[in-house]
Amino acid sequence: MRYFFLSLILVMVMGCGGGEVKDITYDLEIHHGELEEKQSLEANKGDTITFNVNSDSSYVLHLHGYDLEAELQKGQNNKILNFEANATGKFDIALHEAGDEHSHHSHDHGTHGAEHEKCENQFSTTDSASPSINLEVDKDSTNGTLIIKPNIKNFTLVAGSNDKNEHSDHNTETTKKGHWHLYLNNELKGMYHMDTLTLKDLEPGDYKVRVALSSTSHCEYNISDEVAIEIMGEKKGHDGHGHGHGGENIIASLEVYP
Repeated sequence: MRYFFLSLILVMVMGCGGGEVKDITYDLEIHHGELEEKQSLEANKGDTITFNVNSDSSYVLHLHGYDLEAELQKGQNNKILNFEANATGKFDIALHEAGDEHSHHSHDHGTHGAEHEKCENQFSTTDSASPSINLEVDKDSTNGTLIIKPNIKNFTLVAGSNDKNEHSDHNTETTKKGHWHLYLNNELKGMYHMDTLTLKDLEPGDYKVRVALSSTSHCEYNISDEVAIEIMGEKKGHDGHGHGHGGENIIASLEVYP
């Protein structure tokens, strides 16, 4: 009987090892602004991801959604973007020229995912001291441009964290700091910690813009606001190339599964 129970325990332990997190490294070769070899970039939530990049020109590489950027030096093997995959969805990886006016504060698109998980503890909606959002969305004189102002109160905007201990704490506490998630027509577009965001090169049509507060561990609080707006004009044709918004060249996507 003792041997039976020992065997049962061993089987149970072996069967529970499939969900452990992994360290994943992707080696990317970039020539003339494109990946030399197309790859399927995938990970599970909680995995640690490292990108090793070799490029024939100098660029700035940007991982949308995670709001991460790194400079690529011509002819060097750049070990960049070592991070924990703490948000699920499909995230575009883009290049733009070194010295471009773009910064990670103005990137806005490329994250295709469902809503994030909700924080275990939420804020009181009747307490005047709780965070609040009064969303304003304005159209710029340039066609296809929206200016988004969340007007957040009682909440400190900070960059997201990849600290696993911090994730654990913030999933179970209501802390008045974090960032905000932007949704266009119920599709997650990115995570931001600035007061104003400009979206460019949007197609004409009706948009539902929603902003929700998030902890630094990327779980969402029950504080959100939304605005409906229409962009006028004729829809542009697509040339089939991987160019994204604002002159970016989208070279790949990272898919993170729950």
